Amino acid sequence: MAITSDVAVRLVIGLMWPVVVFALAVLYRRGLSAFLEGAAGLIRGGLSKVSLPGGFAFELAKTTEFKVDWSGPGGEDLRNSVAIGQFASGVQDILGLLKPPQPSQSADYAVFDLGSGDKWLTSRLHLFSLLLRRTHGLRYCAFVYEVSDAPGRWLGFATTEGVRWSLALKYPHLEQAAAYGLTDFRVSSRTGALDPQVATSFITNYLKLIQINPLLSTGDFANDVKGFAKYLLEGSGLSAFLRSQLPETALSELKAGPQWDYQLAGVVAALNALIEKQSLYDEARFTGIQLSDETRRFVDLKPEGDERILLNRFLLHEACPQFFLPVLPLTVTSFNNKEWVKLRTPDASGIARTTWECARWLDRASAERLLGSQLGYAQVQMASLQAISRKDQMSMILRAEGAMVALVGDSGRFERLVDRMALAARAIEFYL
Repeated sequence: MAITSDVAVRLVIGLMWPVVVFALAVLYRRGLSAFLEGAAGLIRGGLSKVSLPGGFAFELAKTTEFKVDWSGPGGEDLRNSVAIGQFASGVQDILGLLKPPQPSQSADYAVFDLGSGDKWLTSRLHLFSLLLRRTHGLRYCAFVYEVSDAPGRWLGFATTEGVRWSLALKYPHLEQAAAYGLTDFRVSSRTGALDPQVATSFITNYLKLIQINPLLSTGDFANDVKGFAKYLLEGSGLSAFLRSQLPETALSELKAGPQWDYQLAGVVAALNALIEKQSLYDEARFTGIQLSDETRRFVDLKPEGDERILLNRFLLHEACPQFFLPVLPLTVTSFNNKEWVKLRTPDASGIARTTWECARWLDRASAERLLGSQLGYAQVQMASLQAISRKDQMSMILRAEGAMVALVGDSGRFERLVDRMALAARAIEFYL
């Protein structure tokens, strides 16, 4: 087999490299000692600069954890609450939690605590891996979980891009929500950061496309309050049935000539009570109304609970689309297919409202299945590092696999990430 000149050059370099490294190590053994001393300090989280004989010094590659406050002012958890419209605690806008304390702070990794499987929704991991990458160029997601009485146990790491696209591959609707949610494409950094106002709108639109609140709200009729009141007071068929089920207080609201949607609070509460307790379908009520095949199949199933509410919303929209808005996402047919999570969060009045989100809870097992080969597991025990020399500490880190290496303490508790590739690059720069 013929050997090309390029292959020959690489072969020579490969054969000569160990000899060169050994010669440089002998020649600069004092400097090498200082380098290893500094690298060991970096691994332990201390030093970030190495000073060598002759007054020469250089910076080591130190990783920084990007700490995020996931809690909002009302105690809601942004990783799994119904809405992310409120400001996070101690910040001025919705994306304040995604901004570093100092503009110069690096964003090497952030810790994503899966707990025992009740903290992160797949949708929120997709959303925040996307936003943290864009707003501050976050490189890695470090995943930990909880088992027994040992929280913060190391699971693995993945790039933010790897997390996003793994989720998009499994759940295409999340990437669709991201595409439709962004209506303003102006960016404010070279990583694609969004203006806070644009980002807030993006988050709201994103969630709107993957959530369903099966009950009606007064805002559903804000576009034509007068028309809706007239429809309920004077209509026939389904309208007449709805009118017959309204209490006198709700009828009084309609007869008072409402001008604004908030004046329909009693009417909406009465309609919600109705669609919660029974199916609206009756052949006589829907005479002349063309129902979709999907809705007819849903009727035949005779659903209960939230499924029945969902059916009633379909029936209301198809019977009177000018007043009853469609249920989004439009493709939803059931909440019982394990692709929906039921969330309950108190609204401004303190009443718990149910929202279904097209997502799943993440635990250790599901995260491993989802991320697959994107998940790196490299780790070094802190106790093992402390028991060996500084030179061997450096060697232990460099012998590990992957771009990053986790330092873990007792019970596998995650301490910090070390950038193995950057550390190796600094070592090569030193020799050269």
